[in-house]
Amino acid sequence: MKTKGFTLIEFLLYFGLLAMVMAAVTIFTVDVIKTRNKSRIVAEVEQNARFGLSRILRSVRTATQLNVGASTFDADAGMLSLKMATGAVDPTVFDLSGGVLRIKEGAGAATALTTDEVVVTKLRFSRDNLPSGSRAVTVELGLRYATQDASNTAFVYTTSASGTAVIRKQ
Repeated sequence: MKTKGFTLIEFLLYFGLLAMVMAAVTIFTVDVIKTRNKSRIVAEVEQNARFGLSRILRSVRTATQLNVGASTFDADAGMLSLKMATGAVDPTVFDLSGGVLRIKEGAGAATALTTDEVVVTKLRFSRDNLPSGSRAVTVELGLRYATQDASNTAFVYTTSASGTAVIRKQ
């Protein structure tokens, strides 16, 4: 007697193979999504570090002098006040408030230089007197991703950046 259709064993074998293929595709897709998210996090933190550091160093290079009394040096929550040639941006002040790197130019309001996705954990300024009589400022930044879930290590990333600039317009 010849019947059309599948036997129970053929049916179970087919669905078993299909389930294994679907599980492999799902695991691969989840890994791709996690890798993409981690790459985005790294890029966000690194971009904030580069932008913040370059903005501070550019301002130091264009400053006419340091406002030493209004600055906080050699502290992890430092503050830098710079005397600028242009009155509209004098003084220019960099500080840390609630994990956000800020700039205040002249009488204007303080503006965030970092996004909500990162937390600045260190903002340290050091001043150096060079043999030529020039003054240099070394900046150290520490940043981390502002994750809501600290137990998930896929979303934990920290970085640091540093640089030195010389006040050129003394």
